[in-house]
Amino acid sequence: MPQIFGDFVASFSPEQDSLELTFTPSSLPIKKRWRSNRLSANFIADYFSNFLRVDEENPAHKRRIKESKAAVNYVANELLEKALKFNNQATNFKIKLGIYFIEEAGVNAVLFPTNSVSAEGLDTAVPAVMKYNSNN
Repeated sequence: MPQIFGDFVASFSPEQDSLELTFTPSSLPIKKRWRSNRLSANFIADYFSNFLRVDEENPAHKRRIKESKAAVNYVANELLEKALKFNNQATNFKIKLGIYFIEEAGVNAVLFPTNSVSAEGLDTAVPAVMKYNSNN
């Protein structure tokens, strides 16, 4: 039985900033695609870090941004790897990895993957989303 942990976001506002990367599973074998996962995760983490306020005079603030960027990079890479690995290869469904910013106050970012699973895999499928709030 599916469980929701944290805040579930059913849809994202088109007025908010976002970035979405799309992958065609049939274009490369999955083993060759692993090499580009890190590059894609780095890109999303760099995009994310541009929305964080930087106080050049505060070393603790700069360290927090570096740590936040590293966390987003790690989670984005894991989400993309799992989306590719567990995608239903019988379909040509495009795999997506995106980051959406959902509020004006602070930085609230949601990372999410989209892929296709077979009917047999629905019982074990787990939705994966990471939400980041800069106010925490």
